Parts: sequence; structure tokens; C-alpha cells
Amino acid sequence: MSRLIFFKMCCIIAGIVACSNTAYISQPVSCTFHPQTPPLDSLLDLCTIHIDSIHRIPRSSEQGGSDYYRNGVPYNGWACSIDSTNRHMYRISNIQKGKLVRQIGYFSNGQVDHDFNATNGLGIGSNRMWMEDGHIYVQYYYSSPGVKHDTSVRYYKNHQIALLEVYDSGRLLQKTEWDTSGIKQN
Repeated sequence: MSRLIFFKMCCIIAGIVACSNTAYISQPVSCTFHPQTPPLDSLLDLCTIHIDSIHRIPRSSEQGGSDYYRNGVPYNGWACSIDSTNRHMYRISNIQKGKLVRQIGYFSNGQVDHDFNATNGLGIGSNRMWMEDGHIYVQYYYSSPGVKHDTSVRYYKNHQIALLEVYDSGRLLQKTEWDTSGIKQN
């Protein structure tokens, strides 16, 4: 195992905080910059349209993503989805030239649910999900659209690490899994 991979694993397992001025607890470090997620109130002010008024056209599985149109024209702007019957209550999407560039979700308690970034509808940069209690659930990084790079991590609800993957430009270098009590499985 290279020293770099070993270092990245140690950073993640140690649970060092990656975003120092946020309320999120025990975020793993993937040794890659992670943007700050804005608070819900600041994003709701940007939403001028409900996502249901935008026509979503899924692309082929090879292309991935979807295209978004309103009145026959590729949509530009922020769109919101609010579902008070779901604990994943808010979905706020930034769509440019008909392509999703960022989607941020919030639980009904206002805690961030997910923060996804995209180029041409495919994952790019830091993509993260949290549990309702504020602990990180999943974190991965795309170096180019749809190409995982660096470390990817997933945690159990008890905050134990479940999965650690290390990628180099889409090529899986290492995969380690743990059970819910923290015992390494491979």
C-alpha cells in the first residue's frame, strides 16, 4: 500500500473535521477541498419555481443525467421541491442550460441531507450526504464528470465506518469494508 493511500485512510478513520466552520460533526477528510453547504433559508430565497413545472428528460444510461426544459427551452435557474410528507423534505436544484449543476437537500428538521455537484448532469467535485443527526453518511469526489477520484466513504447509522474506497481517475485501487461493530471484513 502506498504511503499516500495509507495517509488518506488514516485521515478518514480518524474522523478529522473537513469543514471547520460548519455544524457538521466528525466529517472524514478525503484530502480534497469540499465546498461549504449554504443554509436552507438562503437557498429558499433563490427558488422562484417548483421543480414540477420543469420537464425532466432522462438521458441514455451511457450519457447519464437528465435534461431539464421549461416551455420547450433548456431551463436556467434554481428550482425547489418541498414535500412535507417526507423526512427528506427539501430539494433545491441549480439548473444551467438544461443541466443539473448542483442539488442540495435538507431534512424536515433543517439539517443538510445531501449536497451534490454536477457538470453536464454528471457528478463532479465533492458530493456528500448526511444523516439526520448531522453525521456524515456518504462522501465521494469526482475529478471529472462521472469519474470518481480520491477517497469515497460510507458510514453506518451508528457512525461506524462501513466502506472505504480509493480511486485514481475512475480506477478502483482499494476497497475496505467493515461490519456495524467496526470489525474489518476484508
